[in-house]
Amino acid sequence: MVEPVKPLKKQKQIDLDAELAKELNVHFEKELEKENEIQKAKDRKLALDLAKRLNEEYQKSLKTAAKRVTMKASRQKKRQSSKTFPAAQERRKMINFLKGSVGVPEGMFT
Repeated sequence: MVEPVKPLKKQKQIDLDAELAKELNVHFEKELEKENEIQKAKDRKLALDLAKRLNEEYQKSLKTAAKRVTMKASRQKKRQSSKTFPAAQERRKMINFLKGSVGVPEGMFT
């Protein structure tokens, strides 16, 4: 079957339509690239915001942990300093220490 030759006017219209389609395709691709860049920028901003928030939470937890350790150490120090022994107990501890030392005569503290 032989296709009839199209009149010149129709051929020009087909060519113009093809050029317009190419231009529209290029335009849509550029728009799509812009939208992708915008989405990537939003994703990066969200990621940075998330990282910043996590860092702030981590720093906050570090401060809290440091406070706990400091408070615990001060409580322990306070407990140790509040343990005072009567003079007799201190003397007894010193005698036991000296009994174990070298050069102290055996019958000196009995």
